[in-house]
Amino acid sequence: MPLSRTLLTIAVLALVGLQPAASSAAPGMDAFASCPEESGQMRHVTAQVREMFSEASRICALNAIPADACDGAVAAIDVQPLGAVAQGRLAVAAGLRCDDGSQRRLPLWFRVEAPQRTAVALHALRSGALVVPEDFEWTERMAPVSGAALSPDGWNAGSRRLARPLRAGDVLLAADLRAVSAVESGTTVQAALAQGGVRMRFDAVAMGDGASGDRIRVKSRRGGRSLPARVTGNNTVELLP
Repeated sequence: MPLSRTLLTIAVLALVGLQPAASSAAPGMDAFASCPEESGQMRHVTAQVREMFSEASRICALNAIPADACDGAVAAIDVQPLGAVAQGRLAVAAGLRCDDGSQRRLPLWFRVEAPQRTAVALHALRSGALVVPEDFEWTERMAPVSGAALSPDGWNAGSRRLARPLRAGDVLLAADLRAVSAVESGTTVQAALAQGGVRMRFDAVAMGDGASGDRIRVKSRRGGRSLPARVTGNNTVELLP
């Protein structure tokens, strides 16, 4: 594929928020064990990216400058961020000035971690387990930049469950948490129905899990078709029109 078409494809992927396959690794320290070796040009770019963060940060290039980016040698490289760090990843635009006077601009991706105070699992925890302080300790740990790791301000123990299993030593991420369901599938709920100024209540069976405010479907204990409802509290719903 010609270089111009390759660069156009990469640029389109950047605009729509897609990332190359190399950036799909799970966040955490393991990703840095597989950082590819960098050419002299990429080391220069990585150094520029590192200047955007603290000296204690770790920077890992997820793709490389193509060997044929310039017909001749690269005379200079200028780096500009394409946006804020998201889930520990940063996209930058590398502006290449070739020794023949031509210029190129291509996106590069980096993984960024920095020391952060994070919650670390003391032992293995199953998916769906209630998050309680006794299962975690707060410690200084390298973690993805930009809110991927749970901060002390975001700690809300007892009102969240794990969305994935954790091993001992795993960092608890904000994405690992889901709200505790106020209604669980198969349980009996009290359904409220307002009609013509009259408010009625009856028992129904939830057909799905839901936190307060979620929409689920319920079914009368006597059978019949399911009806849409909004969760209003613990084992209570309100039927929707």
